[in-house]
Formats: sequence, C-alpha cells, structure tokens
Amino acid sequence: MIVDAYTVVGGLTVSPEPMGFPELSAQMDKTGVGMAAVTSLRGLNADGRKGNEHLFAGAAADGRLIPIGVVGPRVASADLPSVVSDCVASGAAGLAFHVLPHTSLASLASRKAFAEIARPGLPLVACSLTGSGLPTQLAEMTADLGCPLYLAGAFYHLFEELLAVLEEHGHVYVDPSWLPTPGAIDLLVERGGPDRVLYASAAALRPMQPALNVVLDAELDEVTKRKILATNALRLFGRNKEADRAEAAPQPLPAVKVPATPAIDVHNHFGEIPMLSASTRDVDAIEHFARRAGFEYSVCSSYFAYYDDMDEGNREMLRKIESRPGLLGSPVINPVHMEASIRWLEAFAENDRLAHATITPDTVLDRGGSEDYLRLFAEAAKRGVPIFFNGPNWDFTRLPRYPMGPGYAPFVRGGSAAELEMLREVGRRHPDLPVILGHGMGEDGIRLAVDTPNIYLELSGSYPYRDVLRRAIDTVGADRVVFGTDMDLILPSFALGIYYEAGLSPEEDRLIMAKTARGILRMPRG
Repeated sequence: MIVDAYTVVGGLTVSPEPMGFPELSAQMDKTGVGMAAVTSLRGLNADGRKGNEHLFAGAAADGRLIPIGVVGPRVASADLPSVVSDCVASGAAGLAFHVLPHTSLASLASRKAFAEIARPGLPLVACSLTGSGLPTQLAEMTADLGCPLYLAGAFYHLFEELLAVLEEHGHVYVDPSWLPTPGAIDLLVERGGPDRVLYASAAALRPMQPALNVVLDAELDEVTKRKILATNALRLFGRNKEADRAEAAPQPLPAVKVPATPAIDVHNHFGEIPMLSASTRDVDAIEHFARRAGFEYSVCSSYFAYYDDMDEGNREMLRKIESRPGLLGSPVINPVHMEASIRWLEAFAENDRLAHATITPDTVLDRGGSEDYLRLFAEAAKRGVPIFFNGPNWDFTRLPRYPMGPGYAPFVRGGSAAELEMLREVGRRHPDLPVILGHGMGEDGIRLAVDTPNIYLELSGSYPYRDVLRRAIDTVGADRVVFGTDMDLILPSFALGIYYEAGLSPEEDRLIMAKTARGILRMPRG
C-alpha cells in the first residue's frame, strides 16, 4: 500500500485547472496510491468552515481518504473552539493550518491558538512552509503540547533547518515532496530516523508521481521505503490496524516510473546547491544520477558563471566535462559582457562537446529587448548556436498580487512583457535559431511557443503543477518539448516523474526525451 500524507482539494482562482475530489481520485488511481490524507484549499485559503464542510462531505464518500480538518488561518479566535470541536466530531485525523506571511508566531494570540488546537491531541499539520525560522518556531511552540507536528510540503530552502529540527524534536514529522535534491530523503532518515519521514505530493494541485519516484529511487533499504510510503503516515493519523496489516503482508514496491527513451537532459548546472546538504554534489552528482537514470547526455553550465565570473565559470565547465563523455557543455553568455560572450560563441566551431549556450535573464542587467540583448541573439544565430534561456523568469508586476497561500507556489512561472516581446522579435528575425525556455515560463511560455515556432519548452521544476506537460504537448506539439532536470538541484527521478505522468505515447516519448533535442542541439560528431 502507498499512502500520500499530504493532498489538497478545492481551487485556486489563478489556475484554470479543477482540483476537486474527482481529480484527486484520478491521481490516486493513476499512481497506485491506496490512501491519502486530504485537507481543504478552500479552508486554508478562503473560509475554514466552508472548507471543512466541503472536505468532510467529500471524504465521507471515499473510504480511501483520511480527512484533515482546517483550523487556520481563516478562522477567528472566537470561532476556533467550535471549529476544532466540529473537526473532531466529523472524524478529523489531524488539524491543518497555514502560517500567513504577516503572522507572528511569537504573539500571545498565536500561543493561545496553538493551545486550543492541540487540546484534542490530534496531529497538527503545518502546510507548505516557506519562511525561514518557521519550522523551528513551530517545533518549539508545540514541543510540550502532547501532539505530533507534521511539517507538510516545506520549501527546499528550509532543508538545513528541517534537518536540525528533526534531530532536536522527536515529535516532528516531515515529507520530501518539495525537497527533490540529491540525497534529501537519505539525510532526513539519517537525522530523524526512519519513522518520521512521509511520502506526500500535494495532489490534486501537483502530480503524485514525481515525489513517489524520489522515494522509490532513494538508496534506502526496502523496510525504510515501506515505512515512508505507508506505515509512518498510517500510524501518525491513527490508522494503526491498517499499518499492522501493511507490515504483516508487505507488497512488492512498484518500480520507478520513467519514459522509455534514454534521455538527453538539456538542463544541468554545476554547483546549483551550495546552500543545501546533499549526498553527492556538483559534477559528481550530475554524472552519478544521470547514469542511474540511463541518460544518453546531460548538458551542463556553471552556476559560478551565472553569479560571479562568467569566463572563469565557463572554463570550469570545460574542465569538468573533459573526461566525462556523458556530459556536454553550455557556456554562459550575457549581453552585458558582449565581447566575452562572442568569444564563447566562437568556441563552438572548435569544440563539438558544446551543445548550447545559456542565458540566465535573472542575472542580466539589460532590459528585455535591449539593443545588446538582440545583438547577442543575432551573434548566436550567425554561428548556429542554440540558446537555453534559463528561467524561472517571474513577472514580478503580475504574479505577487495574488495572496500566497499553501496551495500557491511562490514560483509560479511567467515572463515579463519585455522578455516575451523580445523572444517574439528573436523568432521573427532568426526563425532558424532554436531557443529553449528553461522551466517553460508557465502559461506565458505555452502562448509564446504557439506563435513563435523556434521556441521549445523544457518543463523541469521543484513545484510542478498537475498536467502541465500534457497541456504543453497538446497545445504546441510534442516536437516542441524537450526534457530537462535542473540538476544538481532536482533529482532525475523527480523530473522523470513529471514527464511520465503525462502518459506519453511512444512517438511523444521518442521526440521529447531525445529526438527533438538531438535535432536542435550541437551534438558530438564522433
């Protein structure tokens, strides 16, 4: 049995996709998840009482669902005792909340609220934490309340803090659903033991398969994997009989789900996670996990070249790929450093191990569409060098206006109007220059690709939205989508789960995983 410890139902006005019980049920059937703990986006983001009414009614109709009632933040303190009582009376297995950005956990009101919601002794579920210090504060505030604390879907920048909290506080549980980094699960188990790590996905907002792949592919023994995949969650939420049955008659673990074609991974960086602990790092991580996944090639650039010294970072990239035939290079170029960029574009004529050149717009001073920006694209087109335009490319004017809640990732993909118009102009001027959008730029990228035939979408990301790849394929065609992981930050098993869950046909599989990339990249001649 597989148990998903953190799923959500409800809706988000920023998303066109439904996220109700039918969508969650379909994800469970598709992925082979037997039970799921579920809470209400409606309750967390809009109205606690209405969310709970919707949640308990839907969960009662499906015996596979374990309802987690919502007690905050959209509940006033005067209403909190009755909301808690109603959740308990309705059969809640836990009580969920989200910490709003403007909320102080140090306030007397927060302490009183936690004392109230801890009164029944049910597990407390903190949803999708993103703020530094919150795991520590929550663990300390709940340490003497007599109930477990589950930090569900915490952001990967909090990884070091989560490791410390697990070591210090035995009542805390975590999941790696937003921690798809090399060795994250192994380190969580090492620091907190095998009994306090859970499998979770945040479906129906997100797909279930990527996070499941990471657990299945972890270098852990099968007993530990079974605990993470089922029995830890069952025991946390009071389903001890089901846990006993699962332990008494363990089923074979499913295989890691991957597409059939050995991949050409167009998106890797050396040194992408200098702030995070990892089981293996840098070029060693890229090569190790690419071999495990059976990749044909992995195209790599230098994190150092983005943020410090472009020339030295690019030279580092050349040194690191030289003796590793499965790795290809991508020099970083930048319109602010035009002469140096042109030298790196000219290097493609002499080095058949260079597959594309990378532009990272978040590190470019020039505005989108500037004279130098357009000149740099022209210089690449003149030399036949494909461009990897590495997002995420957030539109800071548009996206942050929506209040960020537990179902709303702070990294919703998008592009500024200036960048989008620049890429359209590049398509008009240089229709034969392939431009790959790293992370895809969300709906903006799909719309851009529809009317700009030289644009290709690469859809890696640590917080994928459900069905995003299928929507891209059906809108722009499988021949305009390529595969990438974002290693050494995001494990191949996680990225492959995003692609696998799209239900690729054999031809879509061949095109997306390798054939299209081979046709648009510079490939080794030998």
